[in-house]
Amino acid sequence: MQAKIEILKLFILLVVISSGCGNDESTKLKIKEFELKEREAEVEKKKKDLNQTVESNTISQAKKFIEEWVSSTNNKDPNLGRFYDDYVKYYKGGLMKKSQVLEDKRNFFNRWDRIEITSEQYVEEKISEDEYAYIFDKHFSCSSYSKNKNYNGKVRSRLILKEYGGTLKIISENDEEIYYTNKNY
Repeated sequence: MQAKIEILKLFILLVVISSGCGNDESTKLKIKEFELKEREAEVEKKKKDLNQTVESNTISQAKKFIEEWVSSTNNKDPNLGRFYDDYVKYYKGGLMKKSQVLEDKRNFFNRWDRIEITSEQYVEEKISEDEYAYIFDKHFSCSSYSKNKNYNGKVRSRLILKEYGGTLKIISENDEEIYYTNKNY
């Protein structure tokens, strides 16, 4: 791209010089105007590249965030609340306080001796400057050894994350589609 601009600049200078009007003020002004437009285009390209880098960093940060959330869920982490905003649109419950979401998670954890969740097939949608939706396939397998119960399945999940000064929080959690579930209770 830079080489094409330089060739175009040289071509314009040759035309101006060969026409014999390279010394008047209007020609000099047009050359300066052309150079200014060239610089503006370079600045816009750098801005675009910077925005793509920031978005790319947010995407990789979000994937890591989701992987940590999955791991914390698998480990029944008592500090799971660090992933959630103060209010969360939560499945069919609608907008709920974080404490209500965590109570539901604790009830789920207490029901099962073993929880194993994996995630794959991530799709990212930018909602706004600081909100991103992450849609992914979630496999889950839960067992209660004492009650001889098993529950497993695959769902299409959706998390909406909001960025607060470089920190991500879940503001919405739901399953968009149930591929299958198996229960023995």
